This record gives sequence, C-alpha cells and structure tokens, in this order.
Amino acid sequence: MLDVGSGTGAVARVAARALGAEGSVVAVDPSAPMLEAARRGGIDLTVVGMLPHLPFVAGSFDVVLSAFVLTHVDDAVASVREMGRVLRPAGRVGLSAWGASADDFTRA
Repeated sequence: MLDVGSGTGAVARVAARALGAEGSVVAVDPSAPMLEAARRGGIDLTVVGMLPHLPFVAGSFDVVLSAFVLTHVDDAVASVREMGRVLRPAGRVGLSAWGASADDFTRA
C-alpha cells in the first residue's frame, strides 16, 4: 500500500495495523522531517517524493491512499492520474479531500 502525502504517518500507521503481516505500507511525502516522524512512529518504508511525479514504476501498488493532499498540489487531475499510474490493474485508490462548501466545519 502507498500512502501519498503521508506526513507524520497517521494514515500509514492505521493502514499498517489493518494489513498486519500480510502487507506493507510505503509512506511518500516531500518533507524528509515529516517522514522521519513517520519512521519514529513505526513506518519503516519511507520515500521522499511528491505529486504529480511519484518516484515509483507503474503498477507498483495494490492500494494507493491519499488523505487531504489534493488541496496542496498545483494540479489535482494530474496528481490523481499519477496515483492511478502506480496502481496495479484492479487496484484500489482511496482519496479524501476538503469540500468546497462553506459551513461551520470548513470555517473552523
């Protein structure tokens, strides 16, 4: 599994627990200090990289996750395509993003 924009590894740690010994999680982030925090939190496989040019060959991962990253990239469409590029055929992508609506949660 690939966690794109992993930061300190919060999503990667949850995914690693869910996968157990059956899989592995790779955390990718443009910030080496954030990845160091992810390593301190138990994520062993970390790679410095950023969207829309992930440093992996096509079809490398069964699952690609990205939590609240798309608002931080210049080209969201190219970034989603890039996540699809590193995904194996019949793999799964899980994305979350902030909504565009104005409500009490987004104002907070």
